[in-house]
Amino acid sequence: MIDEDPDMVGASRSRGRVPPHDIDSERATIGALLLSRNAIADVRPVLTAGDFYRPAHGHIYAAVVTLYDRGDGADALTVAAEMRAQGTLSAAGGTAALVELQADAPGTANVIAYAQRVASAADARRVILAANNIAEAAYAAGAVPADIVETGAASLAEAVTATVNGAPKDLFQLSWFLQNRTVDRPPWVIPGILRERWRLMVIAPEGAGKLLTLTTSIP
Repeated sequence: MIDEDPDMVGASRSRGRVPPHDIDSERATIGALLLSRNAIADVRPVLTAGDFYRPAHGHIYAAVVTLYDRGDGADALTVAAEMRAQGTLSAAGGTAALVELQADAPGTANVIAYAQRVASAADARRVILAANNIAEAAYAAGAVPADIVETGAASLAEAVTATVNGAPKDLFQLSWFLQNRTVDRPPWVIPGILRERWRLMVIAPEGAGKLLTLTTSIP
């Protein structure tokens, strides 16, 4: 099984440091998704498969998302079947690894917190990778500092603006949530922004567009 993000290992290990990651939170997130079919509704706006440090966990997450999009429940057996169809089951350690993740899960109540830790570590790795690329460009013969600064700034901006399916995460959260909401009483009214029973105050000058009409099915 591949245990580490191959894009990060070479650059960071050559400097004697391990890239930021949180394997315990990755395992807790995956375990929660295998325990509850509703957990993915909270986690999907936060994470992509590429955010996991262990590629095996990313393969499992991708299978859970596929099942959810089809309206199917996710547990160790259904995810194993989907991963088998995708050709990723053996890379993740087989069905036994899924059963172990499900059994070891601490629960589903804190799945958002687990997912946010995974996402935060992934964002840090992206920044490190972008910074390493800038350094390599600066070492190159004939490098033009002004060009490196311009390109590097764009790379860092892209790194800190993590995306889901090519869209900024905050934008993806709202558009995907409104189009794909399947939970009868989802905890998020606007994912990542407004949760049930939270109050949100919007302050702006007159005519700035403070009014937002949002139609939901939440009773």
